[in-house]
Amino acid sequence: MNMRSARVILVVAGLMAPLQAQPELPREVLLLARIRRQAGLDLTHIPSFTCLETIGRFSWDRSSAPWRRQDALQLDVAHIGAKELFAWPGSANFEDRPLAEIVGTGMVSSGEFTSFARDALLATDSVAHYGGEEELRGRRMARYDYDIAQAFSGLSVSGNGRRARVGEHGSFWADVESYELARLNVSAVEIPDGLGIESVGTEIEYQRVHMAQGDYLLPQRATTRMRRTAGGELRNEIEFTHCRQFAAESVLSFSDVTAAESGATPEHKEETRIPARVVIRIRLETPIASATAKVGDAVSAVVEANAVCKGAVVAPEGAVLAGRLRMLQKEAGRYVVGFEFTDLTWGDKHARFLARLESVDARYARLLMRSVHEEEITNPEGDSVKSTTIREAPVFSLPGVGTFFVPGSSFVLPRGMRMEWVTVELGHAK
Repeated sequence: MNMRSARVILVVAGLMAPLQAQPELPREVLLLARIRRQAGLDLTHIPSFTCLETIGRFSWDRSSAPWRRQDALQLDVAHIGAKELFAWPGSANFEDRPLAEIVGTGMVSSGEFTSFARDALLATDSVAHYGGEEELRGRRMARYDYDIAQAFSGLSVSGNGRRARVGEHGSFWADVESYELARLNVSAVEIPDGLGIESVGTEIEYQRVHMAQGDYLLPQRATTRMRRTAGGELRNEIEFTHCRQFAAESVLSFSDVTAAESGATPEHKEETRIPARVVIRIRLETPIASATAKVGDAVSAVVEANAVCKGAVVAPEGAVLAGRLRMLQKEAGRYVVGFEFTDLTWGDKHARFLARLESVDARYARLLMRSVHEEEITNPEGDSVKSTTIREAPVFSLPGVGTFFVPGSSFVLPRGMRMEWVTVELGHAK
């Protein structure tokens, strides 16, 4: 009887235990768990894809006070599984060897797509501490500082012909409502003597990009800085554009651009190439309003007049240009706006759009640059003419990305707004 009663008491106690009040976890602990869960979804379900990586390389030492631009590199990078593969633009194949071997000289880095973020947010050996709330891109962000000991880190640094694993210290910022990663800083610690490196770190900014099968969180830009023990610093400014799902004939598609608008389904289009230095005049098809627009929104335009090179039409009137809103940043008395156009389609043809913005409709916007640049280009009539561009400041040019500013506290860029682009040619370095 007593034993049976004891069993009954145990069973009742077991049933009642979940109903008892549990200690409430601190808000920052729950928030971190949600951020890591979202990061798990974002970083482990990315399809194979390729992007164009543009790297501006700069150096500084005491003898040259301002930063000095050394060169610029452009490479195609493929993210396949957990690997990053690289190729020079136009190469038939990606190479499965370190980027430093492909480039040959100067500072380079890899791992910006998922490796750094996986280590910081998903690795069990990453110890994170709440750093407070901050505003970033007009959104409320939670900052967490993290550390990974050298023994458990996946980060390695090379210098003076040697390579060594190092520890990691950094911070990441995530939206407090969507829990989406927005920025990541990582610095190497416990750097061994003999590498000739005093410090090295990378800052990465993330945004959502729409590819064929959905929206994916990808890096948009990164900055890597290295201070040498012998003195002087190196800085790489990295931008990722033209991201598309990796397939033999894949192109970007946008949720707001239908197959009818683009002319046909991308997979049935014949690939063609538009020569460099050809003027392409376009008009905007997608109105952009500051009150409702978001970075990542689909943007489309149409070619206004036949673009001609050596007597042949290379981009006909009516061809559809597809892209997205890459930048929308409010400053004092104006907005800075950036369009990224990537794909040009007409009939059964598709061309990768690689061009720089040369002029924008003065009724609505102004170019962001102001310095004189001259070159010979081919106008829409097929004539070779000298082009003079006035730029506001030396800005690192990204193929297919045009940046301009719109005066005022709000704006609408209407359907029909005109722009003029000039096609460019990719190269190993410039």
